[in-house]
Amino acid sequence: MPHPPPRLYVISDRRVAGGAAPMLDALRRVAAALPPGFLAVQIREKDLAPREVVALARAAVEALAPWDVPVLVNDRFDLAMAAGAAGVHLSSSGLDPADVRKAYDGLVAISTHRAAELSRLRPVDVDFAVFGPVFDTPSKRPFGPPQGVETLRRAVEASGVPVVALGGIHRDNAALLSGTGIAGIASISAVLCAPDPARAARLLADAALAAGHR
Repeated sequence: MPHPPPRLYVISDRRVAGGAAPMLDALRRVAAALPPGFLAVQIREKDLAPREVVALARAAVEALAPWDVPVLVNDRFDLAMAAGAAGVHLSSSGLDPADVRKAYDGLVAISTHRAAELSRLRPVDVDFAVFGPVFDTPSKRPFGPPQGVETLRRAVEASGVPVVALGGIHRDNAALLSGTGIAGIASISAVLCAPDPARAARLLADAALAAGHR
């Protein structure tokens, strides 16, 4: 069954969530709090061995199955297939999505950091792209300074695929994205570190809805 671009794209980090089990519990609470089709999850645990990634991704797939939440695995579509996940999330310097699409029929997402990268993407190859960092955030500083809202807006206009905004987005600044035309908002700590992950998720999903209207 096809999935729309996520309004909220939660990127995993079991360390900030207090471990794999608390993270999976938070994801269940988020899935139960959002309308169908709003949520997708990326398993992005770069310190884990491939077998451990498969095990965690498989656990996420099973945990979120009652809500039909698509789970994507970072970079490796072979691991996504092994875990029974819905898709793969490619890095901006990784495999060409057109090549991945030839070998893999799941969802394909990709990280981008420049408007020019978005303009080259084709819907036939990529289901959605993540663009950022929009605001300053420690985890994304290696990718350069924050892009800002106006750069995000121009990037969305140039993009050939739906865009999910990433980077330092939280309840206090998400409203600044209003009218940018994004499809959704991606988050790690704003959801997984929140005292109430379900409430945080609803706030970000509502902000993504408002941001999608130009």
